Amino acid sequence: MSTQPLRGLWSITAPGADIVCALSAGCGTVELVVEQGGEVLHRETYPDYSTAHERSRALRAECDEKVCRLQQQPWLRTPTCVLRPWRLSDAPALPIHANNPAIGRNLRDGFPYPYTLDSALAFIAGAQALQPLCRFAIVLGGEAVGSIGFTLHPNVERVSAEVGYWLGESCWGRGITTDAVRAVTRYAITHHGLTRVYAVPYEWNTASFKVLEKAGYSCEGRMRRSAIKDGQIVDQLLYAFVVSEPGNPDAV
Repeated sequence: MSTQPLRGLWSITAPGADIVCALSAGCGTVELVVEQGGEVLHRETYPDYSTAHERSRALRAECDEKVCRLQQQPWLRTPTCVLRPWRLSDAPALPIHANNPAIGRNLRDGFPYPYTLDSALAFIAGAQALQPLCRFAIVLGGEAVGSIGFTLHPNVERVSAEVGYWLGESCWGRGITTDAVRAVTRYAITHHGLTRVYAVPYEWNTASFKVLEKAGYSCEGRMRRSAIKDGQIVDQLLYAFVVSEPGNPDAV
């Protein structure tokens, strides 16, 4: 049978769990193959590329979860997305979703623009080095489309953390960020004995105000002339999710 060379669709790169998905076409069909370390985990034949590609997305999500379970890593499922630790194989997707000035405008100056593959690799290396785990990929169909995380505070403020996030523009307006904020807030409070998680969006970021309010945060005030962004002195609004019992996200 004559076939075209395999075309890589996706890969998952993690210690002891490198998985690759590829397609080959021949005789009017498309074969989908998933391999781990040269061993075939899954092989199916489909009548066309689009059907095979759609099935590959579902398999990617299944493999994604399996890798997290094997490595005993958090896997936070929400109604619209999954949150999981960052992997090197997420790097190619990051410039697709992050290379957008409309995203960087709402973040701190450490977020680069243009956002390149090198930017992605540096970010993932930094996220993986953090202990304890506090940076998560926002994942749809196995692909990283955004990021969310929290910064724990030391000393007397060790019961507080700041949350931050971004999402690729192609995914806006679907409730994904709200679900991600809810899930990571609960995770941070439960795993770190927190009483408070807060965010400080810029004065113009009304979309973020709505996300935080839907996720159960309350606006506590306006921090006047508290930041400088793109050379402009700006206000920030202070939003917080507060619980009455440390570590119990339901005690609001």
